[in-house]
Amino acid sequence: MMAQLALLVTGLFATGATMMALSHRVRVGDGARKREDWVKYGVYAAIIVTLLLSAYVSRRLVAVLLMAIALVGSLEFRRALRGIVIHTTLMTLAVGVLVALALGHLLFVNSLHWFSSFAFVFLLVSISDSFAQLWGRLLGHHKLCPRLSPGKTCEGLIGGMTTSMVGAVAMAFLLPGLTQTQAACMGGAIAAAATVGDLLFSLIKRKLGIKDFSGLLPGHGGIFDRFDSLIVAAPVGYWLERLIGN
Repeated sequence: MMAQLALLVTGLFATGATMMALSHRVRVGDGARKREDWVKYGVYAAIIVTLLLSAYVSRRLVAVLLMAIALVGSLEFRRALRGIVIHTTLMTLAVGVLVALALGHLLFVNSLHWFSSFAFVFLLVSISDSFAQLWGRLLGHHKLCPRLSPGKTCEGLIGGMTTSMVGAVAMAFLLPGLTQTQAACMGGAIAAAATVGDLLFSLIKRKLGIKDFSGLLPGHGGIFDRFDSLIVAAPVGYWLERLIGN
């Protein structure tokens, strides 16, 4: 299983890099923008590999990392709230708890299937996020939600969801009880939830009058900027798996 997973992840990285290089040719930009794109690619690849390896090593280690995401993200949120609301501590605590509970769904799965379930959901969210952006750059013309997220396109959404569905079928080996049809449906649903999470946090940032929660992650912004999709998609993936019975 691990060999198949490693091969799949390598293929996804290679495909993403190829599409990014192609997008640079299709839409010519300055050198600084291209360098920023490759830095963003590298940071995201490092995040994906780190979380997957951590999950393979120890469930507890992933629990610590997920709680760290909730803590650091809530602190970023607290900083954004300053001068806007009075009860910043209470709001920060509430957001931290909600995010921790949402991400905790990645840990709730039966221990026999835990790593497989984690890898399945986490990689699908990663595929949705990255390939929606890549397809949007290559084919995007129609804005999805220009007020909330000017960079998102309808073509990118369709491309990201389609790639997620194909990816879910390719990863069906992680959850042997899953048929290819069920895997494709889960891929589409998780990709849709990831998009909702992205747009939800874009709405929050718009209300707060900020572009990013912080500059902690080069090319991505803050912790919530990077993991907003996963925060919403993790519970969806968990309950879909429960519903299907794996």
